[in-house]
Formats: sequence, structure tokens, C-alpha cells
Amino acid sequence: HQFAKINEILQDIMRMESLQIQEYYHSYQPTDDPRTKMRMNQEIIDE
Repeated sequence: HQFAKINEILQDIMRMESLQIQEYYHSYQPTDDPRTKMRMNQEIIDE
């Protein structure tokens, strides 16, 4: 049962993080160039 609860919390965190990343993309889109998007993805992963 403990694992199920931890899993729920992880799911919530993942959802929140993906929402934050989506907001980040919407508020900061210097260009729609895919290479720029890839670079931004890499920066998010590196943080």
C-alpha cells in the first residue's frame, strides 16, 4: 500500500512538472525552430 501512495505522489509531481514545462514553452518561444526546441529540452534535462 505504501508503494501505491508513493506512486500517486510521483504521478502528481510528473504532471505538475509537465504543466510547468508547457507553460515555459508557451511563455518563451523565441522561434519554432525544432533545433531550438531540442536545445531547450536538453537544458531542462540538465537542470
